[in-house]
Amino acid sequence: MSILTKIMLGLVLIATFPTIYFAAGVLNLQGAWRTKVTEFEAARDKEQKLGAKLEYGSDEAQRLPYVPGKPLKPEQVLGVAQLETARNNLMLSTGRVWYATRVTESVNPETNSLKMMVYDTDVDNVQFGVAADSGGRKEQADHGFTDKTILYIFQMAHNGTRAPEDRYVGEFVISGLIETNIPLKPARPLTPAQWDALRQGSSQWVVYDKMPLDSRDLFVGYTDEEIQQRVPAAVAAEYINDNQKPTEAVLNDEHLKQYVEEDKASKTKRFLRPLRDYDQIFRTGAVSLADMVDKLQILKKEKEYADRGKENAEKILTALDARKVKLEAEKAVVEAELAVIKEHSEKLTAAVEQMKQELSRLLADHKRRNEPPAAGGKTAAVPSPAAGASLRSN
Repeated sequence: MSILTKIMLGLVLIATFPTIYFAAGVLNLQGAWRTKVTEFEAARDKEQKLGAKLEYGSDEAQRLPYVPGKPLKPEQVLGVAQLETARNNLMLSTGRVWYATRVTESVNPETNSLKMMVYDTDVDNVQFGVAADSGGRKEQADHGFTDKTILYIFQMAHNGTRAPEDRYVGEFVISGLIETNIPLKPARPLTPAQWDALRQGSSQWVVYDKMPLDSRDLFVGYTDEEIQQRVPAAVAAEYINDNQKPTEAVLNDEHLKQYVEEDKASKTKRFLRPLRDYDQIFRTGAVSLADMVDKLQILKKEKEYADRGKENAEKILTALDARKVKLEAEKAVVEAELAVIKEHSEKLTAAVEQMKQELSRLLADHKRRNEPPAAGGKTAAVPSPAAGASLRSN
């Protein structure tokens, strides 16, 4: 081997070490890069899964529909999609909702009108000088109301707490909207008691532009005691047993057992209470109440007429009783006079009868004396003047 060849091999060997070192460095860098990429992809996949979970919820949440108020399973993690669906379902069943308070001094049954103030739904948007009964909210000018809008008003606290005095106030229509305070008129005539109730109690209202719908999810998550506090006792059993396997008490109740339905496929039974149309119920109740008030007014008028007639009759009876007493006294006098007259009449009748008998006797004597004498007989003696005088004296 020549010296030049040896020199070239030496140079190649010398140049190989940096190349090997550089190649090793490149390989190490590529390995580190691949590790970082793998970690990044894993983190990215994890974040994507978390994002999908936040947006669409867990598999269990996607499989089972979310009902507001219903307890969730540990694996049922809600996402934005479930919450938006629940919000949309709530909005579909209630329409738009406002917080409001009545303007008590505006309640006027003579003009059939009243006013309310609408407040911001954001409790954090609080300013000094807000009304004490506004629930910590400021008045909302951009309320979105239009004239002639029908509203359904409930008396409820703005902080969400339930109270025994919570009630349905009524159906009203916006009439003459020209200012921040909302002018209202009852959609149906109110009784004096209802006008009085408008001035009393809590002034906090929750206002809907659509009557809330009845739903089987209405009391999901409530205990039996809580349900009993919120519904009339007559229908509490319906709400407590709703969408449940019927108990013996339900099956033995003539009213409840008619709502037990059986699935033909699984042969399972469930109690399903009848869903109520609150809009129709409240309207029917308002019409019935107005009809009862009208009938009551008619009965009151008729009673007034009857009482007036009774009073007049009692006065007439009193006058008749006084007249009766007077007539009885006059009757006693007349009867006494009649007795005297009767006695005198009887005496006169006896005297007349006696005179008739005497006259008949005198006529008979006179006739006998004035008869002509019989043939060949003697002439009857003529009585002496003394005898005639004696006859006249009798």
